[in-house]
Amino acid sequence: MNEPTIDFNMTNLLNAPGFGTLKSTVMSIAKENIRWYLVLPNKISVPFGEIHYKDFMFVPPVGIVRVHVVGGRNLPVTDRVNSMLGTGSSDPYVVLQLGAREARTKGKKKTLNPVFDEMFDFMVTEPQGQRLILTLWDADMVKDELIGEVRIDIAFLQKTADTADYWHFISGPSKGQLNIRLTWLELTTSKSDLTAAIHEVNVLTPYGVFAPLSTGILVVLIDSAQQLPMVGTTWGKERLPNPSVVLTLSAQKFVSRVLLRTQNPVWEQFTIFYVNNPLVENLSILVKDDISPAPLGTYTFPLASLLEVRGPSSVAIQVYC
Repeated sequence: MNEPTIDFNMTNLLNAPGFGTLKSTVMSIAKENIRWYLVLPNKISVPFGEIHYKDFMFVPPVGIVRVHVVGGRNLPVTDRVNSMLGTGSSDPYVVLQLGAREARTKGKKKTLNPVFDEMFDFMVTEPQGQRLILTLWDADMVKDELIGEVRIDIAFLQKTADTADYWHFISGPSKGQLNIRLTWLELTTSKSDLTAAIHEVNVLTPYGVFAPLSTGILVVLIDSAQQLPMVGTTWGKERLPNPSVVLTLSAQKFVSRVLLRTQNPVWEQFTIFYVNNPLVENLSILVKDDISPAPLGTYTFPLASLLEVRGPSSVAIQVYC
């Protein structure tokens, strides 16, 4: 920052004729003292240890919010059977959103007091400013109708309680309440916590209708590849591949960007997967060309092997063509 421009006038005696030199001296001292408090340096040097630049490319999650959508009550009538008597019902379902992840419950038919009883896991990278949004809809053959929504502050949940179970009033065009049970789950690298987590998830499996609940997360850096094979063409010649990587874990999939005309691509892309049971799950890795149906290479990586490594690990994988 540059020094601020300070303009002020002297009063009384210092403005009288003959006191110009004294006035200049006083102003100079005053400005110097004010700058001492106002001016910040143009550069601040902060020494760092040995940190790889790739560590700055990704912000790891700090926890998981487990959301149990229990049910609703006193929901408004959206499908009227008799307009004179005001009787009718609703076909409600809930859409949940936290960050880029979205999920939804199953719909319930003809009820104003639905019981959903479903659970969902959401990763949280930065609790501050994050809000879980639950939107209640009425299913309709022509167009679904908005009933209302509930917004929950994730930072408040993290600071106040491990578990919160409340009836939330719905805001929006209609009224009613949703019963939401929230649990904040801290991440750990301790293998001793895994057995308890797997047992808990097995007990809660019937509630994970949208997707299996998580015992942990898998962070993957797709770094680079070397000496990928050339790609055959219909006219008999070979060309350089346009490679990308497809990662699959259970029903989750991530596709990297396509890099053009290279046998030694550098992607440097991060992604995260929810892990249900690392003891039995495998990460499928496919390196493919953007046009050719034949894979450039494949590999199946057992997640259990990562449990033998302390902390983040770098794994060089030989793909098989």
